[in-house]
Amino acid sequence: MLLSIMENDSTPQINLPGGPLSSWRMDDLRVNPEDNKQYGVVINNHYYPFDNGESIIHELNNQGERDRRIILKNGNKIPFESWKLLREERFKELFDKMDPIYGKLFQYALSDNPELNQIYIKTGTQEEYPKLNSTGGFFRRPTEENPVATVVIGTGSNYKYRELLRTREISAKSAAKDLGIDFSIMLNHPEILGAFIFCHELGHAHQFFNEFFVGQVTMKDAAKAAEESRESEISQLPVPRKDPTQVAEYLKQGSLKNYYEKYKEYYNKSLKVFSPEELARKHEEEYHKIPSESYADSFSAKLLKKYWDKLGFDKY
Repeated sequence: MLLSIMENDSTPQINLPGGPLSSWRMDDLRVNPEDNKQYGVVINNHYYPFDNGESIIHELNNQGERDRRIILKNGNKIPFESWKLLREERFKELFDKMDPIYGKLFQYALSDNPELNQIYIKTGTQEEYPKLNSTGGFFRRPTEENPVATVVIGTGSNYKYRELLRTREISAKSAAKDLGIDFSIMLNHPEILGAFIFCHELGHAHQFFNEFFVGQVTMKDAAKAAEESRESEISQLPVPRKDPTQVAEYLKQGSLKNYYEKYKEYYNKSLKVFSPEELARKHEEEYHKIPSESYADSFSAKLLKKYWDKLGFDKY
């Protein structure tokens, strides 16, 4: 039996000026007056924002007691405490293990883009996530094995970003250009690159939820469409179907040299590339031009520019 939040019941009363009030009615529901949609609730002096399409109800359980439940975007109902725990666990690592700047960034990103509340954020080392050997983070689309969109960010210190400024110089310079700052500022303050990388991965998540997981599309179909779109983009790169981290690794191992020699005539004539090293650089330059990377770069730059002063970067 579903009951309105404002319906009378027999739960314990709390005496307040003007008369007693049921304890469950102490919930401070926040509603958009334009469309009457709930966007959050205050319980015990703590504000809980809702994802788009979420709302809270009160429902009688088998014992005749009133329970808070959250109606999710897909229509499913879960207990409020489970929903709260899920939200806290999704982002716990971000606030516990990372520099406070990342927590601030994510809060700013959420305030502007509430759909990002659907993701998980994981942190880890290069041993846990080998891909972090050549990047500071990555976005992982939902799969059958991992059905939640996830942003993975490295827990490396500024030393790690200093290393990326060297090994991924082309990408770092591209980020500095997007931010409108001199590359020397980023060299002296590698935390700016770390912030850009984090927001870049949030940008991939933002694109997923705004261009693929929309309307009545299922998460599975959205992930498949996003993967096919991505595959189509990277298949046009100088080294087809490979991202710069893979190409950089091939260059380091020496296998890129063999690949280059095999297609040397094509690279010389069509791309004006005359060595494996030039091929790796050209590949990374072209990578930032594909639509999904351009989208993520633009999202990151826009977010950081908006909150630049609040993040303390204005002192640089």
